[in-house]
Amino acid sequence: MINLIPPEGQQAVKREYLLRVGGTLAFLFGGVLLALAVSLLPTYVLVDAQISASASNARKAGADDEQFKSADLEVSRTSAILNQLQKTPPQPPMSAAIEDIRAVAPAGIGFRNFFIEDDAGKVSKVQVQGVAATREVL
Repeated sequence: MINLIPPEGQQAVKREYLLRVGGTLAFLFGGVLLALAVSLLPTYVLVDAQISASASNARKAGADDEQFKSADLEVSRTSAILNQLQKTPPQPPMSAAIEDIRAVAPAGIGFRNFFIEDDAGKVSKVQVQGVAATREVL
């Protein structure tokens, strides 16, 4: 049937045919893209919500990380103090030394002051001040 149309008309029919086919394909392609966009909209909303939640969790984790760092610093300081305390020799109980002195003293002596010096955890010097009833008791 196209053979019966003059050559100028054949070109017009071909152009119109190609225009209609192209328009139909463009319309179908646009419809497919629109359907795809509409079908991906819930996915976009879900992904956006997850990204927001992840950002919130990251901020919270950053705050927790700062708290952990400060707690770690405090633990390190406490550990250093404990190590220093373990290296310090124990002090002799001064009250025990005073009681020992009073236990060996005779009955007529009254004590006023005790001065006790220790050297490396051992009592090195003791000064006692007090009053004795007689020189023989002293």
